[in-house]
Amino acid sequence: MKKKIIVASVFTVALIGGIIGIKSVSGGHHTSGAETKIVQKTTIQETTTAVQHETKAPVETKKKVDLIFPEKYKNVSAIKIEKKKVKSEDDSDEMVEIYEKDDEKSKVVGIGVDGSYVKILKKGKKFYKIKSDKITGYVKKENVVTGKKAKEVLIEAKDVIVKVKAKKTELRSEDNKKSKVLSNLQEKAEYPITDISKDKKWIKVERTSTMSGWVKTKDVTVKIHKEYLYTPEEYDDMLEQEWAANAITYTLEETSLPKEGEAAEFLKYATQFLGNRYVWGGTSLTSGADCSGFTMSLFKKFGYSLSRTAAEQAYNGKAVKSNKLKPGDLVFYHTDRKNKNRISHVAIYIGDGKILHSANKTQGVIISRLGNPCAARRILSGKSVKKDKDKDKEKTAVVSTKKDIKRLNQETTTEEESSTVEIEKTTQVPNTTEVETTTKVEETESCTDEE
Repeated sequence: MKKKIIVASVFTVALIGGIIGIKSVSGGHHTSGAETKIVQKTTIQETTTAVQHETKAPVETKKKVDLIFPEKYKNVSAIKIEKKKVKSEDDSDEMVEIYEKDDEKSKVVGIGVDGSYVKILKKGKKFYKIKSDKITGYVKKENVVTGKKAKEVLIEAKDVIVKVKAKKTELRSEDNKKSKVLSNLQEKAEYPITDISKDKKWIKVERTSTMSGWVKTKDVTVKIHKEYLYTPEEYDDMLEQEWAANAITYTLEETSLPKEGEAAEFLKYATQFLGNRYVWGGTSLTSGADCSGFTMSLFKKFGYSLSRTAAEQAYNGKAVKSNKLKPGDLVFYHTDRKNKNRISHVAIYIGDGKILHSANKTQGVIISRLGNPCAARRILSGKSVKKDKDKDKEKTAVVSTKKDIKRLNQETTTEEESSTVEIEKTTQVPNTTEVETTTKVEETESCTDEE
């Protein structure tokens, strides 16, 4: 009996002590304020630490896999030509300059075109330091793109290539199995990519200049053709080589120009600049111009507003077939030996199988053989300048840039042959007419690429 009473007493004392301990911590009646704060602080820290550990727990995420491009092309960089509505006289033909220093006044050490493959060495506020094969220099940062944008530029430049890995790979008309089979592609054959399906399971390739189709992504491997920067000498050499086969040049006396109509007036004015300098990026008829700067400035004097570059001018006006050329038509060429699909030169057809153009730095503005243009466009309306005195005075004032230039002959309106396509000038006021722009370049037979 005594033992039970003792046990009960001990239990009661322990219980009372526990209650008093709890009250001391929570109420502070038997514990100092400092001790209470320490206990509370410790409790908060422990709780916070536990929450932090719980927040920092690693979350499993699936790594995005590029279904088209191999991993090595993840951080690819390329040159991108900015397309501006208004271009300055310093803008050159479809290219950007690479400088020796981060200063536009420094020496030009390289030339980049759309899709030129580069590696970024250093990023600055206005310039990026880049390297491409043997050339290292600085380029404006707006002319360099990376990642997805770089891949888009490379595809547009046809520098992204597929290599067929399956023995029997079908080229289909659409990006699905039910579409028509256009052809069977040979194993290890290579073709440029022109498009990619949304689900990335199909790739559109260009088999020839007249045939494109879709192949399964799993049946090909993708690689990038690295088109490096040019040296200034290499860039000019491209133009030189293009005209090496057409080395025969002609004098004005050896050339039969049209005698009446707008084309006659236009060519009479244009041919006075024979022998003038070729200046890369220039647009001055007297001080020097490149090929597209020459054509742009000539047509501007007659009230037609053309785009700045050869590639863009190939979309101005109306398409003309090679056997329907007329004096005054623009003709275009592939002079880029690294990319035969890029239009990089423009000239003016003057009749009798001859052209007038700013050829290169060695020859300047010359008359030479027509050669093999890949496209042609008609800009002139075919109408002579009207015999309106006010308009006649206004037009002559704009055209006559030299004191010894005689007034342009005013001829009556001539009828165009019904088999040709004309474009109309929206106004007779010089420098304001916008030449109609189309979305398709009609290629001549010589543009067809062989397999």
